Amino acid sequence: MDPPSPLPYADRSCGIANITTETVEEIARLAGPQSDCCLTMIEIRHLGGALDREPRTPDAIPARGLPFQVFAVGIGTVEEAPVLRESLADLIDALRPWAHPRTMIAFLSPDEATTPQAVRELYGAERYDRLARIKHRYDPANIFRVNHNIEPADPVHEALSVNRLFIVSAYLYGHVTARTEMEGGVLPRNIMIPSHGLTPFL
Repeated sequence: MDPPSPLPYADRSCGIANITTETVEEIARLAGPQSDCCLTMIEIRHLGGALDREPRTPDAIPARGLPFQVFAVGIGTVEEAPVLRESLADLIDALRPWAHPRTMIAFLSPDEATTPQAVRELYGAERYDRLARIKHRYDPANIFRVNHNIEPADPVHEALSVNRLFIVSAYLYGHVTARTEMEGGVLPRNIMIPSHGLTPFL
């Protein structure tokens, strides 16, 4: 069960093409009872089935065909963050021999897909371009950008005056609402909304 209150954490994830005996042994080496692993959780999700079926109406999910998803979390103080991130990086690096090019977007951490090109690669060119056109239609000024951002296909660089902006983001195990009140100007880039499993706004 998720904690009821915000807490500092670091997380990483990756798609996995197949799980072999060697995969399990590598995870046990890094996080088993004989290790000094400081991570709180390493989760392997078995996907497929209905998750692989394309809906009648195209959506933004790029992970169909992905067999497994690994999601790891480390919880600690701000001072412990470098150690947690290092452990997470070691885990993801160790799993690269079994990595899948796709991943579930909802599990991306702030340390992943940090460039427009990386985000485009995750979605795939066709899906990304379609989402960029939708973004241009409904959010041409790129207001909703504190995420793994999809930039509008034809961005508008003029400032947009907003008196009050309500951001509601869906979470895996619940909902949280963050409200930002603004007297003018665009939404600052450094506004962060603590979350677990934060999904892209678009």
